[in-house]
Amino acid sequence: MLKSLVVASGLALAACATAYTPSPDRPFEAIAQEFTSNQQVTLRNAQPKTEPETSGPWSIDYHAWTDVAIQIAERELTKRGMTIVPNAKKTIDLAVQFATTETGWVKITSTVTMTATTGGGHTATYTGVNSAAMAANTKRQIDGAMMRVVVQMLGDPLVVEYLTK
Repeated sequence: MLKSLVVASGLALAACATAYTPSPDRPFEAIAQEFTSNQQVTLRNAQPKTEPETSGPWSIDYHAWTDVAIQIAERELTKRGMTIVPNAKKTIDLAVQFATTETGWVKITSTVTMTATTGGGHTATYTGVNSAAMAANTKRQIDGAMMRVVVQMLGDPLVVEYLTK
């Protein structure tokens, strides 16, 4: 009886989760070391999960969120002279692994964690964090964390070296 009540409560809470996919249109922050490159690269979605998961009040489709990270990376790499093509010699596999938004009394903090693997064998995990005071727009906080996880990746000297050589 208690077990079925717990399961029913969990399902009810999951049903209340709001689906949200971040916007790729958030203005991009400066990266630590600017670069340009005339190389071609393929950006691939390496997130195998395609079913939404609940994290706090949000229902998150990590595959769709990875697509947003790819859109942001594509926009920023194109601005830096690169060409994004389907079958380039250079590849980066991306996967958003985790996302959360903590809403406290005074502060809202969103965190997005993503792994990236270059075709050269470098794998790293990046974390984008966006916080603001309690009057913040929660969706804007999530969008900012997503943008910042891509900033972290494009600020990695080993990723930049791979993209520019």
